[in-house]
Amino acid sequence: MQKIHQHPKAKYSWNFPRLDLTYFEIPKTGSSSVKTVLFRTNYRLDPEDTLNIGGGKLALRFPESRLTGFAPEDCLGRILVIYRDPVARAKSAYRSIFLGRQQMDAPLSVYFEKYLPAYLESPESDGLLNHHKPMSWFFPQDLLNDPRVTFVETSDLNTLPEILDLEVVPLKKDDTSMPHLLNVNKSLGDIDMTNAEIRAAMGADFDDDFKLFEALS
Repeated sequence: MQKIHQHPKAKYSWNFPRLDLTYFEIPKTGSSSVKTVLFRTNYRLDPEDTLNIGGGKLALRFPESRLTGFAPEDCLGRILVIYRDPVARAKSAYRSIFLGRQQMDAPLSVYFEKYLPAYLESPESDGLLNHHKPMSWFFPQDLLNDPRVTFVETSDLNTLPEILDLEVVPLKKDDTSMPHLLNVNKSLGDIDMTNAEIRAAMGADFDDDFKLFEALS
């Protein structure tokens, strides 16, 4: 089990002092939308201010927001973790990362059989291949019993401002809704497996993800 959130070159853990909020980012859970809202709101950015969220640019622009310690006292008064149905997340990684950004070409069954095992062994610093890895590798597991944590399912992201009582800084004039970024074409690829077959193919590394999803849902 990797602890990606602790790797010094991995940028997935953030503090937002104005919001009294720590956010543990998990790829393929709507994190681009969440980061956009949290950074804009915490720093009161103008809607016309371009916010580059990829390639480590946020850590360069806002180094004070990087969380570098992972003891309970290093987190702020509230902690946010966004989680997703593991099967839906796997399909999204296959479509947007494997087929899209990696420009591979294979049905889902081949992705699981020939490619996923190597992706799970890739370095924690590989931001692209981290998209394929279990959610449980992106946040400290003792947070599961921390009363400060709010777990929000990806399907409920539209309600995030209400859940966190955020006065969202709009991306466009007078638009304070959650943005929907990086939408994936769900017709891409060859999904040649049932959901039950996908769950079995994901293997034991993803067991904690399914336990989390089932417990919270």
